Amino acid sequence: LDAPIRKSFFILEGDDELEHYKKTLACLYVICHTRPCLVMHARTTLWGGVLISFLALVLWQPASATNFGYPYNWTTSYKNTPIDPSNFKLIWNATFPTLHANITNDGGSGPWYAAVHGDTGIGHYARVPDPVYTLEDDKLVMATRNDTANHSWICSTIQSANSKGDGVLCQNCYVEFKALMPGSHGCWPALWLLSEHTDMGHSEIDVIEYYGNSDPNGHHHTIHIWPGPQSKNQTHLFNSDYTKVPVLSEGWHTYGALLSPSWVIIYLDRLELARVERSTKCPTTSSWT
Repeated sequence: LDAPIRKSFFILEGDDELEHYKKTLACLYVICHTRPCLVMHARTTLWGGVLISFLALVLWQPASATNFGYPYNWTTSYKNTPIDPSNFKLIWNATFPTLHANITNDGGSGPWYAAVHGDTGIGHYARVPDPVYTLEDDKLVMATRNDTANHSWICSTIQSANSKGDGVLCQNCYVEFKALMPGSHGCWPALWLLSEHTDMGHSEIDVIEYYGNSDPNGHHHTIHIWPGPQSKNQTHLFNSDYTKVPVLSEGWHTYGALLSPSWVIIYLDRLELARVERSTKCPTTSSWT
C-alpha cells in the first residue's frame, strides 16, 4: 500500500473470550468508522488446552486524497501560504458572552441554531437547554453525553442558519473558528460548510474533521456533492484529503476555509494546507452556512 501502515494486536484468551470480543469489537467500530481497515482473526490451541485468539487490526491512512468521482484532485502546491483576514470585510464575528441568548433551537431567533442537522446513527443532536452546551470564561464548550436508557449518545451541534435558510450565510468568503479539540476516543469534532439545498442537490465542505486519540495527528478535509431528487446522477461524489499535523488536542488552533470563485482552500492557523478546484456542481452563486 502506498500509505503509512499502523497495526494493533489484541490477544484474547481463556473462558472470557466472548467478553473480550464484545469490548474489542466496540473499539473496532470506532476505529474502522474513521479510516479503512482490515481485521484478521486466527485461533489456535496451545499445549494444555489453553485457547488463544489473535485479533489483528491493520489500519492504513491515505497519504493523499481519496477521490470518489469528484472531477478535481486536492493539491498541496501552495502549502503554507498565509492568509490575512484583515484584507477582508468582516461580516460576522460570533462570540459567546451568554449561552442562551446566543444559541436557540431551530425556529428561534439565533444567531446560532442547535439541532438543525439530522441525527447520525446512534448520535442524537441536543436541543437547548442541555448540559452538552456550556460556557467557560466566555468560551463555548460543546460536549457529548451517554444516553444509557436509550443506548445512544447525545451530541452538540450549532449552525449559523436554520432549516429555512434564515441566518448568517455567505458566498465567496473566508470562514474560520478557533477551537481546542478533544483528545478522547470516539470523538468527531468538525466544521462543516453547507450550501443551499435544492432539488438538484447541495454541496458540503468539511473544513476539518478530527478523531481525537484514534488519529491525533490527522487533519481530514473533504468536499462533497450530494444529489437532490431531480438530479440526473444520483451518485454521491466526494474527494477526501488527509494532512498529518501536530496533535491538535494539545492546544488551541484556528481552522479556516476560503471559498473563492475557483478554489476551496483549507487553512490551519492561517497557513494553507491544501486546495481543490470548485466544480460546476459546487456553485459560486450558492450561499453557505
